[in-house]
Amino acid sequence: AFAGIGEDDFRQVSATVAPRLQQGYTIKHLGNLRQQGRDISVWKISFADDGDDLLATLNVTEGRVGGFFLR
Repeated sequence: AFAGIGEDDFRQVSATVAPRLQQGYTIKHLGNLRQQGRDISVWKISFADDGDDLLATLNVTEGRVGGFFLR
């Protein structure tokens, strides 16, 4: 399902996040969760522009990304 993200959706997220990433950022691993039988890795992304942080969650199943969300 992750590979099913549309190009337009991907471009929209990239256009929003890329300029902030280019200014600088830090990433902090907050820990792991177990949800619906999956191991979820939780990350905090802080930007050098002192704007809002992002919370990223990622799960990998059998070496493939099963889900990735930015909040």
